[in-house]
Amino acid sequence: NLYTLPLGFMAPDSFLNQWEMELGNPVDVQNALTRSIGAEPVLHMVMDVSAAGQNLIFRPEESGEYYAYVGQKKADKVTVSTWKGTKTYSNVDRGYLLELGYCVAEEEVTLTAEGAVDGIWADVYRFSDTGMVQAYEKLAKAPWELTSWQETRLEGTISSGEGGTMMTTIPFDEGWTVLVDGERQESVKLLEAFLGVVLEPGSHVISMTYQPKGLKEGRWISAGCLLMLVLVETGSWLWRKKRSQWELEEEKEWHLEEDYEAIEEDCEPEMGENSTIWNENTEQGEKTE
Repeated sequence: NLYTLPLGFMAPDSFLNQWEMELGNPVDVQNALTRSIGAEPVLHMVMDVSAAGQNLIFRPEESGEYYAYVGQKKADKVTVSTWKGTKTYSNVDRGYLLELGYCVAEEEVTLTAEGAVDGIWADVYRFSDTGMVQAYEKLAKAPWELTSWQETRLEGTISSGEGGTMMTTIPFDEGWTVLVDGERQESVKLLEAFLGVVLEPGSHVISMTYQPKGLKEGRWISAGCLLMLVLVETGSWLWRKKRSQWELEEEKEWHLEEDYEAIEEDCEPEMGENSTIWNENTEQGEKTE
């Protein structure tokens, strides 16, 4: 796509402050965007058609890419039939912008509403290449030119002119850390959705690093839990080792007591015989005298 916006660009103040996004018709929102930056509308309304039944038929006067905004809130589904075939859209009652595709001049286009409806009407728009090109050129005038990109880190250069806000097409997340010329700078949330940063006049090197919020704290918690697990396991191992030593010492003491008792039992009869002999000898000696 030749008209894909860069990842980052200097956004005009009028784009950030004057773009009306709370409009009922999505086409009006798109045209309000181009109008805020001084470009032509990207969608031109070519007809406002209606029908009493469930089928709405029209023939575009000029070939091109067409869209339709169906205003019948009671229609849940609408089937679009063109020279290319048919396509059914659901949830049309939410204010759906139907893409009709490329329609040939004077070829019949039919919109069929499904549901309990007593009529159908639609605003039909033709897409403007001129408006799209003008919008692209104005927004991509001062791009953020990437010199390095990795999974969680981006770096590039940008010329901010007289200064302003660099807008990116990255969804805003507090996990992004932004450095401008090597110094940390707070990011801003633009259009309630996108990541941006305010820049001073001149050329700058912008680097962005992503780390999910809470990841660092989570790592510390995980490390603490791991340390506690190691301490508990180590303590349990030391306790088992000490207990084994105690059991071994008790077993040794028990065996020593058994051996001592056995020795005493073995020694008791011998001491009895010697005692008897000595007494007899003593008595004989006393008699001899």
